[in-house]
Amino acid sequence: MKNIFKILALVISTYSCTSLVDVEPKGFINPKTAADLRLLLNNTFGGHNQRQVVSGVKLIKFCGDQVYVPKGYRFETESARSYYMVDKTEITEKDFSDIVSLSKVTSLANTVLDILPTTSDLSKEERNQIKGEALVHRAYNMLILVNTHAAHYNKNTASKDLGIPLILTSDINQKIPERSTVKEVYEQIIKDLTEASTLLHNDVDFKVFPSKAAAYALLSRTYLYMGDFKNALDFSNKSLEINGYVCDYATDEFFTASLPKSKEILLFKIEDISYDPQKRFVGLEFMKLFELGDIRMDNYMPDPDYPDAFQYQSTFNHSGVFVSEMYLTRAECYARNNKLKLALDDLNAVRIKRFMTDSYLPLQSANKKEVINWIFRERKIELAWKGLRWFDMKRLNTEIEYQKTITRKYEGKTLILEPNTKEWIIPFPSNILEKNILNNN
Repeated sequence: MKNIFKILALVISTYSCTSLVDVEPKGFINPKTAADLRLLLNNTFGGHNQRQVVSGVKLIKFCGDQVYVPKGYRFETESARSYYMVDKTEITEKDFSDIVSLSKVTSLANTVLDILPTTSDLSKEERNQIKGEALVHRAYNMLILVNTHAAHYNKNTASKDLGIPLILTSDINQKIPERSTVKEVYEQIIKDLTEASTLLHNDVDFKVFPSKAAAYALLSRTYLYMGDFKNALDFSNKSLEINGYVCDYATDEFFTASLPKSKEILLFKIEDISYDPQKRFVGLEFMKLFELGDIRMDNYMPDPDYPDAFQYQSTFNHSGVFVSEMYLTRAECYARNNKLKLALDDLNAVRIKRFMTDSYLPLQSANKKEVINWIFRERKIELAWKGLRWFDMKRLNTEIEYQKTITRKYEGKTLILEPNTKEWIIPFPSNILEKNILNNN
């Protein structure tokens, strides 16, 4: 019982925007055993002041091109406005990022990885699972952060492009390291996930806990972002071999698809919106992406105050890693390699589970460009509010054929996002990068 109270004392701490390695509040007791570490990783739900390993992303969702601002509407939160307009002054001078919540989980993961070798209790299998989970949580966070706060991966420039600080220890006395290159960050992500895949159980029932299927899926996502379609295909295959289940929205599964026990979720992450009044709107252009009978339209409700806007239902506020994402990743890899029949099989494997039975028609085409565009449309619909759309926009802008210029206007200000410019990089808040704040609690 004493150990439980030690862990509770450790994990219940207030959000501090002052340090990326602030794990242990002063005067609190460190965990000592593997069983203690298991309890740390079990900290999945609770108030927003707890270091929950389930913490996901929120603000990056407002960068995607699905976001619509109706005429006369004002953002409820300054942070959502700053991200939507990529307001570098606001973001740099204040901490409006997802950095804090993600870095707290990274700190927890580093604590586990630092202490685990000093422990001898629990079985080897249990200890492997603990280590694998910590590695996946850390890699997930690094992948989100490097794609938010750095240029998109380009094999010709990744060894020079500034990435994020690689923090791989829980030592609160260390200085924040200089920013590693994008290449170095991706190498660490791949290293963590590769090791994790050798340690974890194939799949788990409660998807807040990482599994081998989730590690493979994150590897697939990582290689997709790198433009390495061969490895993205291989690891999507490995993940789908373990779990290829897609929820059927024509049944009651539509209402359970966003829950942590959903069979379709590989790794469950969620934003804490209990204190966030920010509405999420899409416009008519986004709604035109849907076809008749697509049940996902029910996620969007007309807003009586804004006739040209549809409000996204906040009950579907999870992020993480998904089986449907793996089918769409594999479909894209097949299509890029001219295997259009296999690509359409995967694309339709998702779509058939998203339509009313009497409305569904499978897509068929022998045109490579058409099939790829269908896949991109499906990703935009399926992953719209999962925190991934911005990253898809960035990676597709590296290909001339898919480049787009985005123009946004809000309260007299105009933002023009030209392909592959620095405007696509969300800056680190300046207080995060200060070296003299590390010992502040």
